[in-house]
Amino acid sequence: MMVEYKEMVEDGSVASTPKRSASGSNMSTPVRMREPSAAASVTSTPARRYGDVSVSTSRSATPKRRTRSTLDGRGMRDDPPPIVGILGCGEFGLALSRKLLKSGYQVVLGTRDHEAMKNLVPLGVTLTTRYEAVLQAEVVFLAVRRDHYDQLGFLTDAMSGKILVDVSITSRFNDGLRSNAEYLQWRLFPSCRVVKGFNVIPAAALDAELMDGPKQIYLCGDDHHAKATVTHIVYDLGFIPVDLGALKSAGHIETIPARFLPYWGLPVSVGIWLFIVMFLYVMIQDIIRPSVSDGSNELSRLPLFLVNRVLAFVAGTLLSAAFFPDIFIRLVRIFKGYGYRDFPVWLGEWRKARRHICLVGVIVGAVHAIMSLTILGPTYYPELYEKTSNRGIPALGKMVWCGEAFVSMGAVCLSALLILGIANMPSGKEKLNWRETTFLWSNLGTVALFTATFHVVFLGIQVYPNGSLYSLFTLPVSLISLFPLAAVVLLKCVTLIPYLQKHVISIRDMMQGRKRLDEGDEFVECVVVNL
Repeated sequence: MMVEYKEMVEDGSVASTPKRSASGSNMSTPVRMREPSAAASVTSTPARRYGDVSVSTSRSATPKRRTRSTLDGRGMRDDPPPIVGILGCGEFGLALSRKLLKSGYQVVLGTRDHEAMKNLVPLGVTLTTRYEAVLQAEVVFLAVRRDHYDQLGFLTDAMSGKILVDVSITSRFNDGLRSNAEYLQWRLFPSCRVVKGFNVIPAAALDAELMDGPKQIYLCGDDHHAKATVTHIVYDLGFIPVDLGALKSAGHIETIPARFLPYWGLPVSVGIWLFIVMFLYVMIQDIIRPSVSDGSNELSRLPLFLVNRVLAFVAGTLLSAAFFPDIFIRLVRIFKGYGYRDFPVWLGEWRKARRHICLVGVIVGAVHAIMSLTILGPTYYPELYEKTSNRGIPALGKMVWCGEAFVSMGAVCLSALLILGIANMPSGKEKLNWRETTFLWSNLGTVALFTATFHVVFLGIQVYPNGSLYSLFTLPVSLISLFPLAAVVLLKCVTLIPYLQKHVISIRDMMQGRKRLDEGDEFVECVVVNL
């Protein structure tokens, strides 16, 4: 096994010393760091990163660790894990102490009331005062509410050089700063290194043996070595770290637990408003109008048949709205050039929500399909069946061809929508790469659009010629639902013209600095330098 040791000298150069172990297998490269000379500046200077290791010329910095980087990027420590201190004996602090203890960490728990907490602390965790816990620990987790921060001012000296992990969520106290973590770093403990994280994990997820709940932990901080240390802890606890960059991202992380369905608000709101508007329209057309004109009472058909027609309209409109932004942007780029970016903000927000709009449409479409199967028959859809006679008595026979096409198009559309819905779910997107996701969204979405449109058209072949449906200047609900579907399908057909597709590909390749060889799929990459 070949191991290459790298020694970092003061001027930034790296000295490599290859060594071979007893086994002949390959191994990742450890890094050996040498402390800066005594001539280094006493004041703290910004850290410089060399690979996965940050080097600071500050005397107050923590001792450099000998680390070994692995292929998965996690890193392996040759020395024991750091001592972890926790300030706060609430539900989260106790759950975190138990999880750290199971993962092999030495845990020191700091509290104000030693006697009240001694029976609640897990066996193996050291219970002491808050000041002593900070002195003993290398990494300190602050698990207290934001309104108690001002009571921690006496820990300023003890926090010097420590790694402080802020696990708080957003609160109404901001003091002119964006986040609680920035308040700790720049106001309360300026001499420590603050890392934001662990606030999206509830206490129940820390106690769950089967890892119920979220598995990703978002981290951010200005000190790379501090983030690397916390990243090791996250991996040791069995979670997945996600680095969001500098400490200024803490405001975004703090608001994550407080959000309620952040990406579903617009699609659900649009679906509800579409349902309300069309439900009122159906009430006027199919209940109030017959009652006024001939005195018939159609109120008994409202819970199932009429509501099902409203759901069909909502599902078709949401499906059209999910695919319209991409088609519209593609058309604009065809005629204005692929590099055209001057789109309004609302179109960008619409495009971000298109997958969730599609999922809401899938749910509404599935409910519509179930309700349609319960009432699909000559009683509710007599226009889809042949008119025959049995011994001189008029009767309805088999389905006509447009009735069978109507049902088959609906089945294909529902199948395509269900596959799209599964692929767009978070668990489904993690299993697909970019090319697979694009294929499903583009090709399977096109199939869903066309089949949904023909599903409505085949129904209308037998329904729309009925002149009684257009009294009082009203249109059938199915005809209204056809308008957005047909508009999006026509725009999609324009983008499928071979000449336009070739034009888009040539512009895109030119923008990306590529040249196509003949008519094959091979490319020659060109380096584009912006002077």
